Amino acid sequence: MLTEDIYRFALVQGGITYSLLTQTQVTNGFAVSPYPFAERRQPLTELNIQFYISDHYGLLSKADHCLGLWYNTDNEEWYFDIVQVVLSSFTARTIARKAGQLAYFDLMNKREVRL
Repeated sequence: MLTEDIYRFALVQGGITYSLLTQTQVTNGFAVSPYPFAERRQPLTELNIQFYISDHYGLLSKADHCLGLWYNTDNEEWYFDIVQVVLSSFTARTIARKAGQLAYFDLMNKREVRL
């Protein structure tokens, strides 16, 4: 998937979890960011997506890691994250707590799970 496709999908869906390794949108499991230092709030543009991927390519290349883009309706900002996709909500909750995150995302049910 090209950057323009990632941009378009994120814009239409309000976010996307995208695997650089498989070049697909991930729709199963639980997405959680173990890397709070990598979180960015910035406008959603193709250029910003390209820069973010370039800046974090090493982590984004890991098998269970993905680019996470999502729109927060509370503050009307786009978030860019490196997320780890795991199969259990317990594991997602554990990672989120350890990283000081407020929530993780249930990809299958398309809902945020607050801690």
